[in-house]
Amino acid sequence: MKQIRENIFQVTFTELGKPIGKGPVKLEGFGEIMLDFADLRYAKDMQGMGYEPTFFVSRSAPLQGQFVVVGRQEKA
Repeated sequence: MKQIRENIFQVTFTELGKPIGKGPVKLEGFGEIMLDFADLRYAKDMQGMGYEPTFFVSRSAPLQGQFVVVGRQEKA
């Protein structure tokens, strides 16, 4: 996980352990990141095209500081 802004971090699907189900994914040293079906679909599609799925995450106040996906890297 790499910090790219004050409250935005970049994390790859591989760093997340390539989860297969939605819900919280524990990332050593950072806590949990909440993934949903759209995130998993994005990861599957990007891998199918030969790219490393990359997410941008931020802490969510309503979820008691849990990380949530706020963006996904798309290839041009």
